[in-house]
Amino acid sequence: MTAEIAVKIGDTLRQSGLQADVMPVKNVSGMATYKAVVLGSAVYIAMWRKEIVKFLQENEGMLSERPLWIFSSGPLGEGDPLELLHGWLFPEA
Repeated sequence: MTAEIAVKIGDTLRQSGLQADVMPVKNVSGMATYKAVVLGSAVYIAMWRKEIVKFLQENEGMLSERPLWIFSSGPLGEGDPLELLHGWLFPEA
């Protein structure tokens, strides 16, 4: 599901005339040529995937130098999303 969301975001950016690469973090070899980053993760038991958290920690400096958008995906169930997430809104490092 997260990969499909990332592809859709990439497609939408390209349709808007922007350049966009969509890839798993394990395939990212550098970000110097990128002007902005969109980063997503699946969420399991209210936690981001370990490889995404590691990527954020290892690339904090580079990511802080450009616009960064973050999204997450995961099962919510039925009802009010904020109640279902028990107030959880951001990934913990």
